[in-house]
Amino acid sequence: MTAKLTKTRFSMQLQKPRWNNRIYFPYITHGFHSIPIRLFFLFSVMGSVIGFSFNIFFFGEWDGMKEIVLFALAFSIVNATLEEMLWRGTLLPVLAGQVSWLYALVVTSLAFGLHHIALGIPFWPALGFSIGGFFFAIVKWRSESLFPPILWHFIINLLMVFSGFILPY
Repeated sequence: MTAKLTKTRFSMQLQKPRWNNRIYFPYITHGFHSIPIRLFFLFSVMGSVIGFSFNIFFFGEWDGMKEIVLFALAFSIVNATLEEMLWRGTLLPVLAGQVSWLYALVVTSLAFGLHHIALGIPFWPALGFSIGGFFFAIVKWRSESLFPPILWHFIINLLMVFSGFILPY
């Protein structure tokens, strides 16, 4: 609807990712070092797994594991897909059609993280979600597809459920 009102054409980019496109450092679009999206994605997922492993093994809820696994899968699939379709698939491209891409990236990333406060997430973790939203948007933009951020978001959601950060009850 927003795209109609602003007469902006957009696509959620639900196509095959371009895994060989590159992310540049330090400025994303240019810089002295670059790596392919597939390697950035691999390192990001590995970092997420390592980062949450401590919580999973020491604070994870092991009683009733079947229910937790089912909840984790259902929650992660639905949440990652809907949030990425809303924030990176719809709002980011529509806003980027009206203002600079960098401004749209910053605004939607901050909004993504801060909207979690309304869901009961404390301020500092919500601010961390903003940083995650920033990287989800970069991966979406550089891969030209919404599938990599959905997959990464799904993995992080699974890890948050298994670590006890998101409880199924």
